[in-house]
Amino acid sequence: MILLSKILVFVLIFVLGEFIFNFTWFKYLKNYFEKSVIAQEKEINNENTHADKKFLLLNISTFKGIMERFIITVFLISNFPPILIVFGTLKLGTRISEHKEIKNDYFLIGNLSTILISIFYFYAFKHFCIFKNFV
Repeated sequence: MILLSKILVFVLIFVLGEFIFNFTWFKYLKNYFEKSVIAQEKEINNENTHADKKFLLLNISTFKGIMERFIITVFLISNFPPILIVFGTLKLGTRISEHKEIKNDYFLIGNLSTILISIFYFYAFKHFCIFKNFV
């Protein structure tokens, strides 16, 4: 019963956080950089980016961000902080192989936001579970 309660608390924190952050911070971040950099690149190349594609009714970039935060949060809760190093390595490796100019500010802010949000989920989960005597 305690495990089920912990899982429900985690799902509640994660889903609520994803709705809040995806409709506020990440929407603002995408709009800011789309206007300044990404929109110009689309006009020059006259092509659609992978961000326009859909997966499970979400933009592919939104889906990838949710998966990243989910995986990082689960590993932090499982007491495996090296996931942050693995995450950084994967992000760097996938950016190098795209043969496109890396927009440092956009990716840096997005990746740091993902890490900070995951750590926030981790501490919210730990605080709530300890506070409610779930541990």
